[in-house]
Amino acid sequence: MLRNNGLVVAVAVVVICAASALAQTTVTLGIPQSSANSWPFNFTNGSGRYQVAYGSSEINLAGGAQLTEVQVQITGGSVPTYNTFELRVAHTTSSTSGLTGTFASNHTGFSLQSCLGPSNYLPSTVVAGSYTYARFPLTTNFSYNGTNNLLIDFSYASRSGAGFTVSSVGTRSRVYANGGNSSTATGSTDTSGNWQVRLIFQTGPSLTVSATAGTAQNVYANDTGSGGNGILAGRFTVASNSQTGASLDSVTVRSSGTGNDSNAYSGVQALV
Repeated sequence: MLRNNGLVVAVAVVVICAASALAQTTVTLGIPQSSANSWPFNFTNGSGRYQVAYGSSEINLAGGAQLTEVQVQITGGSVPTYNTFELRVAHTTSSTSGLTGTFASNHTGFSLQSCLGPSNYLPSTVVAGSYTYARFPLTTNFSYNGTNNLLIDFSYASRSGAGFTVSSVGTRSRVYANGGNSSTATGSTDTSGNWQVRLIFQTGPSLTVSATAGTAQNVYANDTGSGGNGILAGRFTVASNSQTGASLDSVTVRSSGTGNDSNAYSGVQALV
């Protein structure tokens, strides 16, 4: 918005906005196999909690990458509704094969962040290459620091059907509590936690800006615009690329071209 002090001013406002493309990176980890492991998505007791860790060197992304979705390879069975399902994520200094039977000690110094649920959740599926994956898109993204290993914690209280199975081969440590829930403190360790996952990260900007092109206009000195609020000189839209939204902290507005906000205008400001 511009207020003018001159006699007759030809206003030509050019808004230059750089809109960067949103980048998505898929990190595929673990071993795809046809073998079937009933845990963790087909717990014998119908409920449970489990953790698995992934190394920073194998994730290989810089700090600030946003984890937006976890996909797990399905080797058999069918996908049910998981009741009181929750997916939580934390950074960890534990190695991928060094998890202990005490859940809290596996992320000492870091807090678990609830990223999906707790809610009754029916995963959709996606086919990638020769494999089918259960999808867990996060409702709250997790900001990865690029330095520590990543710990993913799944839990649910019950399910509507038998559930699906995952690969049972590999040497990554997994911690599980068959019949537990999100508050279960301890479980047992197992080395068949190297089933394949696809971690979907957003690595582009959280916000992008697009401008609506304007036209030159003649403005008289006594023209204060509609309601005395000045002359609309440009319009732009700020959009969030994050699934859970992003915060806009400030907007800086300045004139350009032949207009000079130090003497031709009484002020340059933004209307939101």
